[in-house]
Amino acid sequence: MLLERYNNKRLLVSKLVNELTTTPGSTSMDNVKKLHDTTQECLLALQNLQIDTSTWEPLLLPILLKKLDQPTRLRYEQSLSKPREVQTLKELLQFVEKHFQSMEAMGAKDKSTSSTAKVCTSVSKGHRNDTCSMCKKGKHPLFSCKEFLQQSPSARFQFIQGQKYCHNCLKPGHGSKNCLLRNCLKCNKKHNRLLHFEDSKRDVSKDITSVATPTQDNGSQSTTPSRTKSTPSKDEAASLTTAEHTKSNTYVLLSTAMVNVRGIGTEVQCRATLDSGSQVNFVTERLVKRLGISTIPASISISGIGSRSTKIQHRVNVALQFRINNFTTRLEAAVLPQIISPQPSQEIKIDEWQIPENIMLADPSFNHPDKIDILLGAEFYNQLMAAGQTKLSDDLPILQSTVLGWIIAGKVSGNYISNEICGICTNDHINLDAAIARLWEPEDVATVRKQHSAAEKQCEAHFAQHTLINENGRFMVRLPFHENPEALGESYGMAYNRFLALERRLAKSLQTKNQYVQFMEEYGILGHMTQVDIDSISKPRNPLGAQFLQDKFYVDDGIGGSDSLTTTMEIQQQLIHILKQRGLNLRKWCANHSQLLQNVGMEEQEVDIDFDNDINQTIKTLGLIWMPKMDRFCVKVCLGSCSLATKRSVSADLARLFDPLEILAPIVVMAKLFIQGLWQRKLTWNEALPADMNERLP
Repeated sequence: MLLERYNNKRLLVSKLVNELTTTPGSTSMDNVKKLHDTTQECLLALQNLQIDTSTWEPLLLPILLKKLDQPTRLRYEQSLSKPREVQTLKELLQFVEKHFQSMEAMGAKDKSTSSTAKVCTSVSKGHRNDTCSMCKKGKHPLFSCKEFLQQSPSARFQFIQGQKYCHNCLKPGHGSKNCLLRNCLKCNKKHNRLLHFEDSKRDVSKDITSVATPTQDNGSQSTTPSRTKSTPSKDEAASLTTAEHTKSNTYVLLSTAMVNVRGIGTEVQCRATLDSGSQVNFVTERLVKRLGISTIPASISISGIGSRSTKIQHRVNVALQFRINNFTTRLEAAVLPQIISPQPSQEIKIDEWQIPENIMLADPSFNHPDKIDILLGAEFYNQLMAAGQTKLSDDLPILQSTVLGWIIAGKVSGNYISNEICGICTNDHINLDAAIARLWEPEDVATVRKQHSAAEKQCEAHFAQHTLINENGRFMVRLPFHENPEALGESYGMAYNRFLALERRLAKSLQTKNQYVQFMEEYGILGHMTQVDIDSISKPRNPLGAQFLQDKFYVDDGIGGSDSLTTTMEIQQQLIHILKQRGLNLRKWCANHSQLLQNVGMEEQEVDIDFDNDINQTIKTLGLIWMPKMDRFCVKVCLGSCSLATKRSVSADLARLFDPLEILAPIVVMAKLFIQGLWQRKLTWNEALPADMNERLP
């Protein structure tokens, strides 16, 4: 009967597993020892119950490691000879045993009763009883004492200080830093709600200074800071039991690494910072000068926080080699005068940091201020990350393993003054609102004609009045005057008078006149002057070609044809003749009939069209794609790759359509009506489309 009642194997196993997983964490030497002993006892008991625990190690190891505090876990990680391999439970238990044995040898005590440099505690050695320490009349908690509640927050605080109670739970035996009770409900600071001062500009931490004075109490020494504000008497002393009340500045350490950059016959070592929030890599002008390399002209607009844009004029392409290995890569980066201020902004003291000795830092002098010459953006950030991360402590940054070595980044507690830096750099593309606005702009008809300036009108008039054609068919344009030629003075009358004087002189001497006539005739025979018939030039001799040239040319592209092959070939010949006379040779021919390309050399054709096969070559013209053999126009649309259709993705796809000739007007109208329906349903930009509208998408 006893075996049937108490030999419940299922219940015994459940209880042992529960005890194994719920053992309290190691906040003291006794808890470390208990964790070690309980783990071994439970595993042995489970083995006696014929439970195979040999495969439990991958599950138990993370559970037991979480029960160790941060410094203990760090020491355990440092003790591993092969940190990349799966450890055994036996190795962990051996480490825990050595740990509490060393604590016993050094005489360590529970943290809750110890005194440190940062947290000042005072523990009463008197016997504890349940009698209220305020009214001395009943056995009730202090927070429910009527006499205590009638006091002001300042008086309550003075009483708690005198009794050396915890500011958080109002009980003796520990400090507020080690108290598990939740914080104040009004300000979320580490004190009880009954000790909260209603004046928001005044709290417990501000009423206490950190000037410590040693006092003797019952033969035990405790350090208590003296009170200097809001105290009724100068002789009263206040005891601060937690550092949480002292507001301390923090500094965020950026991840840096030392890298080697190759230039022209030189190699420079410089400091780089890693920034996953930047789409662009940067180098400083200082580094470019040290390398002695030439820059490449560029026109890049960099957008950062607050949509502030910076224009980049130059970029470089350099070879980047990592310091601790032979890995080399090419880096294309924009050039800036300065990336950020020297990092860190001031020297960080790391004397008490327990950095593992078996790791190699990417930047050994990370704590000393130095200039940043390279910023590695998101292009390289994830590629550089490696498996492995260690947190030094709650108040110290994190160690992260990378291809460059171990980088250190994160928050550092202490009194630091720094310029906070936030860097998100991206190529400045047009935003969605501007793209949508651009979608409607081609449909707007310009009602106001562009007004030309006086200089533009003068230039156009000069071109129309003074454009001539020489004997070789070349166009000739008289050089325009920037200023009015009348500024040169009246010279016509003087020249005309000189001409009349010459005529009178020649009339007096027949021999001189004959010599002059012979010279002018010889001048004409040699071709130095000729008579031009302006009327004959203005008459069109190639009407079809002239009309095509006037109506079918857009700057330097001519597109057109006719309803018959014969007329089209005549237009082609006249057009070639007209422009060839003016020294203009037509190139990049393309046609939808083979006879139009028979007399055109292959080097003067846009594409090599074989009309005997089924291959459809295409050419681009005026924003459209033309298939000559089929004589069809098509439009290429690059839709965004988005797995979830939203109002943002649909609007962006529509804004990408470029259709100035409105060939796609029937399709675009349907798309605009679809977007109008999205606005009527008041969908947000990133909200998925309803099922009925999602089915209407192509």
